[in-house]
Amino acid sequence: MADGPVYNWHELANSAQVRQIGPASMGAVANAQGLAGIYAASFGAVPSLGAMQGFLSADTWSQVSTELVYGLDRSNGLLQAFALGFMKATARNNYGSIFAYGHDGANSSLAFADPAYQLGFGFIPSRNEGPKDTSTGVKLSQLARQLILAKNAKAKSN
Repeated sequence: MADGPVYNWHELANSAQVRQIGPASMGAVANAQGLAGIYAASFGAVPSLGAMQGFLSADTWSQVSTELVYGLDRSNGLLQAFALGFMKATARNNYGSIFAYGHDGANSSLAFADPAYQLGFGFIPSRNEGPKDTSTGVKLSQLARQLILAKNAKAKSN
């Protein structure tokens, strides 16, 4: 697109033409509930989705949750970590335990599975949030983990 017009990437990702093409880097169309459900079903049962057990085998689950690459990303200069096919949490993008696997996206979007917390998570903002040190998706995932820990602690004390 060197000779073409310059686009706002938020608008570009939402254009009908781009959605029809379906580019891998921004071609997905989903909602937060759907993303959370599919990630939860990757490791465990989600009866409301018809998943009576996790759909990843133990070997596959091990591969997608094992960090393979860690360091500065040459494309954006940020500290990144990856497993097989998924991103891993980092200090900058602290969304889960060492077992969590998922992917962040444009404008604070985030979806992941964290079997340690029995958590499938999805967040898609409704409007442009602009640059932030810590994304809203990460902040909400941290809050979700705190609530799970508090609930588990309360259950153990009863």
